[in-house]
Amino acid sequence: MSTPQAEVLVLGAGASGLVCAWQAAERGRRVVLLERLGRPGRRLLATGGGRCNFTNRSVDFSNYLSENPRFAISALSRFTPRRVLEWLGEAEIAYEERELGQLFCRRSAAELLALLEERNRRAGVDLQLGCQVQSIERRSEGGFEVHSHKGSWQAERLVLATGGLSAPRLGGNPLGLEMARGLGLPVVPPRPALVPLTWSAADRDHYGDLTGISTEVSAQTGFSPPFRANLLFTHRGLSGPAILQVSSYWRAGQAVQLDWLPGLDLGAELAHAKLTRPKTTLRRLLCRHLPRRLVLALEAQGLPTGSLGQQADSALQQAAQRLSSWELRPAGTEGYKSAEVTAGGVDTRALSSRTMEALTFPGLYVTGELVDMTGWLGGYNLHWAWASGWCAGQAV
Repeated sequence: MSTPQAEVLVLGAGASGLVCAWQAAERGRRVVLLERLGRPGRRLLATGGGRCNFTNRSVDFSNYLSENPRFAISALSRFTPRRVLEWLGEAEIAYEERELGQLFCRRSAAELLALLEERNRRAGVDLQLGCQVQSIERRSEGGFEVHSHKGSWQAERLVLATGGLSAPRLGGNPLGLEMARGLGLPVVPPRPALVPLTWSAADRDHYGDLTGISTEVSAQTGFSPPFRANLLFTHRGLSGPAILQVSSYWRAGQAVQLDWLPGLDLGAELAHAKLTRPKTTLRRLLCRHLPRRLVLALEAQGLPTGSLGQQADSALQQAAQRLSSWELRPAGTEGYKSAEVTAGGVDTRALSSRTMEALTFPGLYVTGELVDMTGWLGGYNLHWAWASGWCAGQAV
């Protein structure tokens, strides 16, 4: 029996794979889309609490981490948030805007997935579900042959859209990176991103009883920008949007700096309080802004405890400075099981920023989370999936 032929084989029916297959098929290409799970878009259904934070009002390469974040400029400039909103408008899918420009489906992510499935069906994409790829061969006469337990396919063009290592319960696995390496593509070492950080033994002793407390902070680490958002204490460590954001930048051994009172000139407030209310304490003043249990835990780390009138001005200013750049040193992260995305991936220097094609392997394309391009929290990662999948779909 002859091996089935296709013009384009797309591996992975997640966000980028579904868009790539749809766009290629609409251009008249014969497309086969292989998905290892029993249904497409499983992770899409789980994002945003089931409502799918599908993009952001403002998307720019500066919202991404990569060894070369400027690689994203071409795709993001050609595929903008407006295009996603046009898709939803055509399908009459309601959406809503939340803080910081985040856009969500108003009812359910299932509506967006249904739209992608319908567009693929209408375009003639041959979707093969429950199809575990076992190996890939580069054919001597050109093109690729993909082998799975359901059979083999040959194609002129091959798109790797298999996703990363994050959220294994939803399909995250190392297959895509292994295939990329096997085909000769360089890979930036992967790591969990947008992931909670875990306590060191010492910090667990100091802060372990604060589980469940949430407060707004400004957090940063290493070369990250400051992220102002909520921090959440957990029994394992730190979570919440502020921590998830800095986790993508964090490296083992680095400290996380926290401003417990972002936007407040604590030094000026302490100086004023010392003059007008000298009998009050730092604890009492901080409890006006922060949960009491947190204030007590911070105070136990050496903050002044007497009345403000008894404190030297320099001691109060040092306390204010410390509270605006409080350092914690996480032991690690909760790993891929809790990570929203995978940082690292196929090195962008090996790819065309316009088409996602491998520069030294004609006919091979890489999209989505598999590329070394990791977005901030807030819809940026799904937008990269749409944009990179669209670019590849226009080129294959």
